[in-house]
Amino acid sequence: MKPAPRTILHPDLYPGTTQKDAKAEALRKRANEAYANGDFEEALTHYSASALHDPTEATTWSNRSATLLQLDRAEDAFDDAERCLWLDPAFGKGYLRRGAAEWRLGRRADARASYEAGLKQDPGNVRLMEELARCEARADTEPAQAARAAVFRTMLVSPSLDVEGLFELLQAPERLTAAAVSERAQSLDALLEYLCRTLECDLVVLRDCAPLREAYDRATFACGQLLGAEPGAASRLNCAPRVVDALRHALRCGWRMEQRCRSHGVAKFAANALAVLAAAPDALDSIRRRAARHLLGATTQWLLDATPEPSPLSEEGDDNDSDGEPTNGDTQSTSSENRNPLRDEAARRKERQRVVCGCAALSPRLSAASWLERLFERGAQPWVRDECEHFRDAELLALHLCVVVRDERAPPLGLPGVIKACGDRLMSSTLEADAFVRPGWRWDAAIRVARRGGIEEEPEESEQRGDEESDEKLARRLQRRFDDEAVQRARSDANGPPAARLGEWLAASLGYLLLFV
Repeated sequence: MKPAPRTILHPDLYPGTTQKDAKAEALRKRANEAYANGDFEEALTHYSASALHDPTEATTWSNRSATLLQLDRAEDAFDDAERCLWLDPAFGKGYLRRGAAEWRLGRRADARASYEAGLKQDPGNVRLMEELARCEARADTEPAQAARAAVFRTMLVSPSLDVEGLFELLQAPERLTAAAVSERAQSLDALLEYLCRTLECDLVVLRDCAPLREAYDRATFACGQLLGAEPGAASRLNCAPRVVDALRHALRCGWRMEQRCRSHGVAKFAANALAVLAAAPDALDSIRRRAARHLLGATTQWLLDATPEPSPLSEEGDDNDSDGEPTNGDTQSTSSENRNPLRDEAARRKERQRVVCGCAALSPRLSAASWLERLFERGAQPWVRDECEHFRDAELLALHLCVVVRDERAPPLGLPGVIKACGDRLMSSTLEADAFVRPGWRWDAAIRVARRGGIEEEPEESEQRGDEESDEKLARRLQRRFDDEAVQRARSDANGPPAARLGEWLAASLGYLLLFV
């Protein structure tokens, strides 16, 4: 039997392979044949296997996105298109896939923005031109028009539905009971349908409209609070499927609405609601399974995002401004003793703002581990285990969760649950690694070492850096140097580490982790 591909976990392609894998290419060809024959389920199976062998091939993710669209799974198709463009930002078909998924999801302005971005990368792409022309023929694809329509709904429709009354109910735990939800089912359905329209708003509109971002935050809170407090009764509302799907969109766009230090609450609140609903024994089975699928898909995307926690070194200036400290010449006369209490208070306030639903992480990767832990905190429920077994990217989910728990100190208790739920699939997959390279959590350490003069730079590196190089760029360059050295050391070993079943490797990593618990 041909051995599995030798994999390198690298921060930019994580995990990625050192060279093109023949097995991945053969699987993609089989998937292409199945797609051409209209057998989209088989095509999905082969594309997923190909992506597992070679996760760095943008074409595979693009083709799987098209397959998911054929299966009417637009949000999953959007995820794969995003992954494709992350790997190859100049790939025109990736923008076509993303725009098609956004159009199917009703986000017309986002679709138009995707086609416009694609034409900047691939100006001669005829398909992109045709799709953009179709968008330009509709007024609702123009961001300003979409923003006006959304603001109209927020300002004029909201009072007639007594949204404030809903928030008063949600903020009174003693009143928010299963009986209260059942009694108000009709009015709650109308209110939640309205809030879902806010949650389905285009991302390009949210980025440019502060009032809509505030409305989006409130809508996420309302839907999440209701599902999280009374998942059984809420799952029986007529609008429950749409609410769960709307929170799925909040999972995706929450990290992108604003700077992470201000927008992470949307993603976290949506994830908490879906985790609670997915594990609820009294919820409708179809709704809790839907929630579990959405949570697994979103957390996998978060785990694939190697963006690190924001550097505290880059936030010092924000602390000064936010506390009203002098920023002109008066700063020179202010003693360090007077500034320290203000800085300490700002740091404490920022730390309190980090925590949403018990999660303090400000990176998608670390946050994902928190919500998977919450999903399995009552054990692997039968329906959750079933959804994990059928999840298309179960192997990637388990692999990345293991690394983020083991090497980045993420919350650990979700890892045993995933391993237990996906055991059969994990034991049928083989992993052979050349080197395990940690992702971006070392950036801050790299900056501190560099500032202390603990790193000897090559002459050409010193010239590249210059005086204006940001902390982030400096850390990226230093980290790439560290990781390249680790990879070269691993390649110089003629034997290399032995291949193992993925399940065995995960179990060994879990045992390593338990030594420190």
